[in-house]
Amino acid sequence: MSEEREREITTEAEFDEALRKLVLSALGNGVDTRGAWVYRNGESYPDLEVLVTELAK
Repeated sequence: MSEEREREITTEAEFDEALRKLVLSALGNGVDTRGAWVYRNGESYPDLEVLVTELAK
């Protein structure tokens, strides 16, 4: 695995694009991205739940 420097996400558009690329990369590698993930982030940031749902075309 290459060591790529993580780029700071500073806008909603950058977040949207980074998330899209992450999900598409996972799908391309056979990872089932559907489901929910909970992230407990300590005192500095809010705790989050991320939900991915496949939509009908």
